Amino acid sequence: MKLVIQFGLILGLALWVNELSAFAHDGHEHQDGQAAAEQDMTSQSMESILVNIKGAETEFDSVIAQGKLADVHHIAYRIRDLAAALPAKVDESRRARVAGTAKNIASVASALDASGDKGDQSATQSNASKMRALLALLEKQVK
Repeated sequence: MKLVIQFGLILGLALWVNELSAFAHDGHEHQDGQAAAEQDMTSQSMESILVNIKGAETEFDSVIAQGKLADVHHIAYRIRDLAAALPAKVDESRRARVAGTAKNIASVASALDASGDKGDQSATQSNASKMRALLALLEKQVK
């Protein structure tokens, strides 16, 4: 009987934590993006990936300017996933640098997610500046 009660308490706690997680993110789930990254990135050319990054960057700037901070993470993670596909598209001599920049982009994407979820306009703009600088560096590294 004691085991059944303990199991019930653990199950209840797990369900409660799951509900808190959804509440903390206004009901939206953050996906790691690995499935999206693997979706079709390998078949895209480097030029196509760069065009998609530029488009996402423009959308990103627009969303921040409109103050739609809750939407920032979708775009930031799309940029992260696109950047993660680039190291495989460059020659061996540039691969490590491009991979390092892609890793930094992933870190800033996570920071953008956090600041956007908090509704912190100042921190989001600061992180957006970091993202723009990294994207400019990435573009130089792959060309």
